[in-house]
Amino acid sequence: MVGIRTRCIVSFVVALAGCGAPIDAPELEAESEGTFRGADPGASFVPGAIDVTAPPEVPDDAEVVLADVPPPPLYGGTLTLSADRRRALAARPRADRVHVVDVLGFRRDAVATLDLPSGSQPWRSVAVADGWVLSLRDHGVARVRFTASSRLELAWLVTVPGAVRGVDVDPVAGEVWVATAGGELASLALADGAALTTHVLVPDLRDVVVGEDGDVFVSRFRSTEVLRVRDGVIAQRALFPAGLDGRAPRVAWRMRRDGEGRLVMLRQLHLQALASSAEPRPPSSGYSRRVTSGGTRGPTVARPQVIRFDDALDFLGEEPRVSATAFAVDMATGTRGDAIALAVPGDATVLVLDDTGTHSSPALNQTGSRLGERGLISSVAFRSEDDVVYQTAGEPRVASPSGSIRVRLGSSFAFDAGFVFFHEGHGTSGVACASCHPDGSDDGHVWTFPDGRSRRTQPLGGGILGSEPFHWDGSEPDMTHIVAANMTLMGAPHVSPAVVDAVGRWMDALPPDPPAAVADEALARAGGVVFRDAGCTGCHDGARLSDGESHELAEGTLSVLRQTPSLLGVGLREGLMSDGCMPSVDAFGDAECADRHHAVTHLSEADLEALRAFLRTL
Repeated sequence: MVGIRTRCIVSFVVALAGCGAPIDAPELEAESEGTFRGADPGASFVPGAIDVTAPPEVPDDAEVVLADVPPPPLYGGTLTLSADRRRALAARPRADRVHVVDVLGFRRDAVATLDLPSGSQPWRSVAVADGWVLSLRDHGVARVRFTASSRLELAWLVTVPGAVRGVDVDPVAGEVWVATAGGELASLALADGAALTTHVLVPDLRDVVVGEDGDVFVSRFRSTEVLRVRDGVIAQRALFPAGLDGRAPRVAWRMRRDGEGRLVMLRQLHLQALASSAEPRPPSSGYSRRVTSGGTRGPTVARPQVIRFDDALDFLGEEPRVSATAFAVDMATGTRGDAIALAVPGDATVLVLDDTGTHSSPALNQTGSRLGERGLISSVAFRSEDDVVYQTAGEPRVASPSGSIRVRLGSSFAFDAGFVFFHEGHGTSGVACASCHPDGSDDGHVWTFPDGRSRRTQPLGGGILGSEPFHWDGSEPDMTHIVAANMTLMGAPHVSPAVVDAVGRWMDALPPDPPAAVADEALARAGGVVFRDAGCTGCHDGARLSDGESHELAEGTLSVLRQTPSLLGVGLREGLMSDGCMPSVDAFGDAECADRHHAVTHLSEADLEALRAFLRTL
């Protein structure tokens, strides 16, 4: 029988230990020579293209280290100004390290640095009077203080049951609010991190924003739904409309307040149908990439959109689409008015939008070396009403588009070709792999392919090498073929075997989505018995909960072959099954969908409820 990935919904524990203890994670920065995860590091650049298998040129005083541990995906939202707007906290999930930098431009190195326990992955933060409160992705929350002697110290650190995502502070009540991917919304005491409350809501929570009246607003990552929570109960749920061209809203990268107190969300809009691309282009030793500061591109499968709504969750009208890019991971709001800045990794670009949503100040990340083009801008913040600073995740630094600020966060640059390839924009579409696989997982979207059939984006975590063939129908025999197919779809040239190897190795190291929160563990254990007795382990077994085989299923009037998907993290997903016919595990057993995928409608409602609880733990 497959074991249950259990989680405790219990009180918080000081220090990284116990129920929320970190899993194995990258060691600090990988700053020693390691195994190169791509081609020969001496490979030459192709004129007019960038070969991601070759480390970029670097300044004389910097060092390129070839990463021997794959870095985590690009999460965005790692740069936060201090309360007095003179400094910023730059979090580095890859290195388990945070830095304080001077955003007034007086220092070229970090003012202070703090190392956190291995596996912490510092991420979102919010400014408080003497420092910041910081979320440790998957593991916990910390409060860091910037002292009068310009030191950064740890005031407290607690583990949180569940995979931590969003964080915000209610300074009046002295509370820290934390949302987890599994669906918990918890509060802590700002003074010492003591646990106050824990509520189980719905899975896939992302950002938290504390309202002026004490209500808490929480976004959901894949669906872009916004929840109003009052006294630990969901008082209102809001799904905001699709784009003008019928694109479906997916992937809420960031939700925060603007200068006038309104809620603002950066999300993506996804096409429903995919068109056939032109004939595949011949392979090259690298791949082409356009860097643009404005204008429009050809059709894209996903593009970012900024939307606003008020505390009543009334939609304030659709903002114009951001046409110059297809992938943005972070958003900053100005101190006044409607100014918005977007961090665009694939174009190494910061886009500043005016109150109409158009590009008022596109700013290329120009550094004078190829290192800047590997910068992969991961976060952005306004240091004044009309000036921004940004953080990069390739070469770790904080800079301004004007060049007045350029602070390098450490003396080495750990380069991973697969990480770069996954996050940079490709071809005429500008789409990155991460556009449809945010956080290295999936966007929850169901696409209509050129053959007319619906297929859901597949999650990547949990190890994909060895699970070939790929795609729901097993039509792509190996990594070379699936990368080529996706490059064709994006209108990009095919890539060399070295690039394919690099991206395959990087994706193979991605962790699976965490389990959803389960309030009744006894019910989940009973569901494990149902899972075994119903014969589910015949296909869903092993480390990935998949046999890696194709099975014949009914899809409409047709009989089709479908690959067994991994069930790891299935409790967080929506639109389950290959065609997305099942809304979530809560609907597992629905006759119309289940009968053509799984013969489970003979089970009693009690058994089905237990089975659903078990699936949330996977």
